[in-house]
Amino acid sequence: MNHSILKKIQAGDRESFKLLYDEYFEYAVRVAKAVTRHDGNAADAVQETFIRVYQDIHHYDTKKPFKPWFYRIL
Repeated sequence: MNHSILKKIQAGDRESFKLLYDEYFEYAVRVAKAVTRHDGNAADAVQETFIRVYQDIHHYDTKKPFKPWFYRIL
């Protein structure tokens, strides 16, 4: 994920968050299905993940890789 996009998200740019969502949605679904082995639970986990990312993005350190931070939330 581009760090400038992440900084825009931290500043409240919703369009940038949509870019993040579009880029990470399929990854999140694959991981959630692998862990939960249940489509419904995976969908709930993905939804909750994006809510938490949106709410906690100000805690993310843009100097670090984004994917591990995202994965921990997921």
